[in-house]
Amino acid sequence: MRNRTYYARGLVGAPSIISNEMDEHFVEAFISIQFFTSDSYSEADQVIPSSGTLDITASEQGVSYGTIPNGSAIDVTDQDYPRINFLGSVRYVKGVGTAISGSGATHYQIKITRR
Repeated sequence: MRNRTYYARGLVGAPSIISNEMDEHFVEAFISIQFFTSDSYSEADQVIPSSGTLDITASEQGVSYGTIPNGSAIDVTDQDYPRINFLGSVRYVKGVGTAISGSGATHYQIKITRR
């Protein structure tokens, strides 16, 4: 089966960002986070904030969200944060940032690769 990539994108400081609905037939997922100085989400605009944390949760139906391994209180200043992955028919991923600031970061994305 081939991989499919989904994104949750939004402003740093937004209450939360939520991915579009994902195909439930993919079971594995690998998640990465990136911060940017603009809404272009371009590699050239990528930065690392100087403070803050990010919680990533998942949902089967888009209403109730639960924790996933390595998804709680991710230190956004640490490029070597424990990578997030999960198994299951999750359809939505949500990110909630806390006190994220510095390096001109205005936007961020959660990249979800499913297979």
